[in-house]
Amino acid sequence: MKDVSIRNAQSLEQKINLTECTPYTPSGYLGKLFEGISPAELNLRQLSIHVDIMVESLQDVYHLMCPTADLHYSMNELANASFNSFVQISICCAQIRPTDEMPRNNLLVGMQHALKYYHEQGVKTEFVIEPCEGYVDMTVERGNVEYSFAFFYYNPTICDPTPEDMDVDTKVDESME
Repeated sequence: MKDVSIRNAQSLEQKINLTECTPYTPSGYLGKLFEGISPAELNLRQLSIHVDIMVESLQDVYHLMCPTADLHYSMNELANASFNSFVQISICCAQIRPTDEMPRNNLLVGMQHALKYYHEQGVKTEFVIEPCEGYVDMTVERGNVEYSFAFFYYNPTICDPTPEDMDVDTKVDESME
């Protein structure tokens, strides 16, 4: 599969700086990425975007609502595109703090509202809450789009590579020499 750089598209007159974007930017990362380009104009087979946002605590997330700009963009602009799209936005918290309760509850309520809205439109939705691992994920699928938003707490047993992973990486590197 060939990687396609949107930045090299001839129809773009200005450079895109996604570092100036947040999940709360109007039309989100996707709107910024496709600014001035209709997804229908692109000759892609697949679009995959994964955004990880690391914060010290959920209290650091400046907006306490579930970010939905990319979700709405996905459902309205990409669902009927000629290519498959996979969009995942994640907020990872470095540590659990007592002050996270209200922001966490606000995110959960926002996720429930977004899922309810799309479920009522007949869109496939899924909500996963794993309290023991501090993981919450919502997935919305329509047409050629799978959109996921998650927030979770950093867990070294899940996030850090195991010694076996390190051995595999070393073996792969050695075989390429």
